[in-house]
Amino acid sequence: MNNTIHLGGRVTKTLETAAITAPYTLVKPGTTDSQVAPAGASDTPIGVALDEGAVGDSIAIQYLGAGDSSTLLVASATITGNPWVVPAADGKAAALSATPGTYEVIGRVIKAAAADELLEIAPCPHQRTVS
Repeated sequence: MNNTIHLGGRVTKTLETAAITAPYTLVKPGTTDSQVAPAGASDTPIGVALDEGAVGDSIAIQYLGAGDSSTLLVASATITGNPWVVPAADGKAAALSATPGTYEVIGRVIKAAAADELLEIAPCPHQRTVS
């Protein structure tokens, strides 16, 4: 059943437009409340896919900032230290840039990672940062 709330901010949604080929991919809202799609660098993600799946499949997602634990994400490049993180291409996460601009901050790194590896973050509801 889609859109069923689970303990700790976990929800089941249907993949709308593209497959998710690896867990811990950022997702954005779909056309309806029961759908999600992989998030890109310019999107505002709502959560993290905990499953992989094809278009039309139901997957579990963890809402950003709604759980009671840290969250894993795939790093788009090597991330060191504990910077704030933002969405990157292909549903991955990147360190917040020092370049002035508008960014969707989604959490802070707890455990760093190399490119395409899992990093651990303390998630927050997305926060738009403009500098």
